[in-house]
Amino acid sequence: MLTDNIISKLKLGHKILNTALFSIFCFLIIPVGISYFSEKKQVRKAANKATEAQKRIEATAMAERIEQESKEKAKQRKLNWDNWNEEASQKPQGGRGTYMAINFLGTHKTYTNHTKYTATVLKNDETLALREIINNSEANAVFANAKDVYVAGYEETDIDRPSHRIKKATVWKNGVPFSLTDGNTNARAESVFVHGKDIYVAGGEFNQSGFTVATLWKNGEPTTLTDENGRGSRAVSVYVSGSDVYVAGYCTGTVAKHGKDPEIHTIPTVWKNGEVFYSHPGDPSESYPIYVVNGDVYVAGREHAGAIHSAIILYKNGEPIQRYTNGYNQAKAKSIFISGTDVYIAGSEAYSGNMRIPTLWKNGQVLYRLPFGTNNAEATSLFVSDGNTYMTGEGYDRKTGSIYIVWKNGVAIWGPHRAEARSVFAMSQTRVH
Repeated sequence: MLTDNIISKLKLGHKILNTALFSIFCFLIIPVGISYFSEKKQVRKAANKATEAQKRIEATAMAERIEQESKEKAKQRKLNWDNWNEEASQKPQGGRGTYMAINFLGTHKTYTNHTKYTATVLKNDETLALREIINNSEANAVFANAKDVYVAGYEETDIDRPSHRIKKATVWKNGVPFSLTDGNTNARAESVFVHGKDIYVAGGEFNQSGFTVATLWKNGEPTTLTDENGRGSRAVSVYVSGSDVYVAGYCTGTVAKHGKDPEIHTIPTVWKNGEVFYSHPGDPSESYPIYVVNGDVYVAGREHAGAIHSAIILYKNGEPIQRYTNGYNQAKAKSIFISGTDVYIAGSEAYSGNMRIPTLWKNGQVLYRLPFGTNNAEATSLFVSDGNTYMTGEGYDRKTGSIYIVWKNGVAIWGPHRAEARSVFAMSQTRVH
């Protein structure tokens, strides 16, 4: 009995001890632990806030640094541009005459089985001096006024290191070149237009993703034109009317046509003052030359009608107004000019044997069809002055390579010569900009 009593008291004491210990744990240890972990959480939260604040500070500093570098680069570009413009103005080459941007073909010691192109400007069949061009280069467009001559194209870098050649978009004024890009990625200038003291150049430059980005340069300062699809874009022609700047070209995107699955196609696009003016996402087609009259925007493009067929379409303010070819053959528009109420389009159309023939249309009717013998060829540029039509064309001869001809009112006045003709500009007594 005594033993049982002792054991019972011991159990009661143990129970009281456990209860006391548990109470101490609940009222002392747990609050301390909670406080510890709460403080640790607060410390961690404060540390995270400090890290985020530091990241924001660093991001802000980086953004400010990038903005400052961008301003400095823009300032340097403007200084370089002003110096170039002043230098180029010292030896004017403009005035009345007929100008051509062509690319003569030659050879270079570092080119194995390759041809070197040299950008060249002709005035009345006489070569105008371009500053010595060592590298491969091309002239794609020419513009002239009463004093100066402008050319848009590109010049390659490092011709002696073939694997390092990069095309730099270039504009020449009176033969003096100005590089519009830094040569980090390939770029080219396609069109040039001068309005007052401002020089506009349209073209494109590859981005880091490998897509060409349509770009407009105004006095050397680039503006990237919007591309909603992000699959690449190209600016081909620029025209300035009053205070508005229009650029024609195309973007690349997916198009579902005639109930077929969506495919990658080019989408004709016109930009006005840097923003999309209109596009035709339903048509796998292209926009090339542009002309603006009294606020109306005319674009000559083509619509694909299969793998090898296409039709030339004339657009006015984004709406197709006239079909220049029936789409049974392959056709392409390369230049447009409006004189009075007459609309001229130069391009090419394939006929028997799929041979492409340079063709000039006036108001939807064939004005001249000018074959290169048995060679494939196409018209590349058009200009109308004092009622005379000037058109350049280029083709390929198996024996001599690329050849060009210049026609005035359908009659060859220059050529054929071994070169590529890309642009013609005629300035008469009644047309001095």
